[in-house]
Amino acid sequence: MDLKDLRHDLDILLRWQHHPWPDMVQAAGAAATRLWDGLHEAGRWQALPDHDHAAVSAALASAYCLRSALPTRVTEQQWGPRLAPLARELAYFATWLDPDTDCWRYALPDRAQQATDAVRLHRELLALPDEWQAEALRRTEPERAAPWRPTPPAPPALDAVLDRCARARYRTPTWVDEPGADGPGTTYLALEILHTLLALPRGWQIECVRQISGGESPTGAVTRAALARNLLRPAAGMERRR
Repeated sequence: MDLKDLRHDLDILLRWQHHPWPDMVQAAGAAATRLWDGLHEAGRWQALPDHDHAAVSAALASAYCLRSALPTRVTEQQWGPRLAPLARELAYFATWLDPDTDCWRYALPDRAQQATDAVRLHRELLALPDEWQAEALRRTEPERAAPWRPTPPAPPALDAVLDRCARARYRTPTWVDEPGADGPGTTYLALEILHTLLALPRGWQIECVRQISGGESPTGAVTRAALARNLLRPAAGMERRR
């Protein structure tokens, strides 16, 4: 595999505003596929833990989903937050093919530590009673914007929430919803998200926890993980290669 092609694709993905939409879509799909194939061809895939398998698979699914986007509806505000993390994620795993980090300058320097922290946070989450696991997810779900609060405050960090829930685990959660939280922040939906999370394989659970600890909503992280697994079964033979 020619790593120059992968670098070229990542350059396009990070600078997508300067390229025609079809070129960007092709680069996203090509970069993810090249990384997937390269990790298998080089024998690196077997060295990755299950949560990294999930992360690579999630990146591949994101690239596939880009193909369904309509160019006329593309805006920097809508797609910028999704494209940059995708390119950085692909660049991080590309370091397993080429340890020259100067070449993969887009990779987050603390990405490996994120995975290590996610393993610990996942363990702490599962150590809680079921009702407190759901409460932890509920407390990290961002509030919805409302006319009286167009910019709600960011939810607390997952590690802080887990610490508070662990100290209160012998009490019953109050289950008091925040004002206006008539969506994912409610008790019932928090339990549904928890059940969906726990139905995923362990590696995917840890990857969801990593995303949540990075600021992603539990609803978004878990829903996308479930969709990614369904998408990749026929598209990339994910289950056969696990």
